[in-house]
Amino acid sequence: MTAAVGLRNVFWGVKGAAGSLDGLSLSVVEGECLLIAGAPGSGKAALLRLIARDLPPHSGAVCLFSRDIWLMSAGEVAGMVATLSPAGAAFDGMTPWQIVASACREGQAELSPAARSAAVHAALRQVGLGMPDDPLFGALPPEGRLRVLAARALLLRPRIVLLPGVEAGALHLLIGLLAGLRDAGATVVATMEDAGAAAG
Repeated sequence: MTAAVGLRNVFWGVKGAAGSLDGLSLSVVEGECLLIAGAPGSGKAALLRLIARDLPPHSGAVCLFSRDIWLMSAGEVAGMVATLSPAGAAFDGMTPWQIVASACREGQAELSPAARSAAVHAALRQVGLGMPDDPLFGALPPEGRLRVLAARALLLRPRIVLLPGVEAGALHLLIGLLAGLRDAGATVVATMEDAGAAAG
């Protein structure tokens, strides 16, 4: 099976320091959902940023579908990888409807306005949301934000979805959302701190 994400002997950070990666190798098969658990400072955030091409490795290779990510353009990677971060503030002043509609404009440019509206409604319903007058993104609880970001990803259809810092209380919700993203063809890599919850 094709490896959607592959890291080969990747070094990043200061050797022995918190958050550094020392010779990490892993492979995530296309369509797989991988949940990585670890204490704060264990390198989870750096790992996702390496996969998103936000950080270059000091040595080793980060590959998407067998291609070195640093031999690809930033735009090409951005079209393949979506990071769903409920803690991010980029959408705080927007409603869920506006956030998902913006994704529809980016990923479904050929659709008519009526078809775009129907696609937004369908994506919001699929994640358990749906009213245009829902509270602003910044006022939603983390679980609500995660639903909105998942709806956005359903329309953008990235090949790889990154989910940093999943809360243990949102894990059951996450499992349902991941099923929808995987059914849409995405490979998912998520991180959380609570190893016990992840194992459960």
